[in-house]
Amino acid sequence: MQGLSLVRFEGRWAVAKLPIHDPLPDWVHRAIAGDRFVSLTTAATERSLIAPEGLIPLEVKVERGFALLGVPGVISFSECGVLARLVGPLATAGISVLAVATFDTDYLLLRESEVERARTALNAAGIPIV
Repeated sequence: MQGLSLVRFEGRWAVAKLPIHDPLPDWVHRAIAGDRFVSLTTAATERSLIAPEGLIPLEVKVERGFALLGVPGVISFSECGVLARLVGPLATAGISVLAVATFDTDYLLLRESEVERARTALNAAGIPIV
């Protein structure tokens, strides 16, 4: 993939932990129905939701204060190494990342407080945040 870059999404993001066996609460359905990035992941032992901070009630177990970056456009399933190119410079800089992939592209969540250090590390690797 030539000219790899990232787009920063407006706002602050959060990762919530939801009970695995309970029905999804109404606020989750409202979050999913919106037009912003939301990711609901269910595994055998957990259910997690990534959404804008303001959509997650205070009583939910949650980690707040993330920035969301995404690769613009569509990444072909045959493309190799995109995520490695993104997270490598961040790992070298000591910046923790939560990566999420969709059918079309990849997203990174990192602490809001780390955005400028991430920008520096990614720019040095030729990957601008626009």
